Amino acid sequence: MERKLFKELFLKKKAIGLMVLDATEPNKNIADALLFFALKNRFITFERAKRSEYPIELSPFSMYQNNLKGDFDYARKNIQKGL
Repeated sequence: MERKLFKELFLKKKAIGLMVLDATEPNKNIADALLFFALKNRFITFERAKRSEYPIELSPFSMYQNNLKGDFDYARKNIQKGL
């Protein structure tokens, strides 16, 4: 059931969850870089190997498709132009 929901949302360019990773230093283990994630009705954080879970209500939202690549390319072009 959930897999079907996720696929339908993905095809509509919608999401119902997100992950936030610490990208300030390299980690070979994704679990070490994971700051928090939210999915449907749960918000889960990790601090010093302690997991905390909180109830939340998430509705489907538009996916950000370009990550940072588009922003960086735009900024780089403007910097090169001297703007």
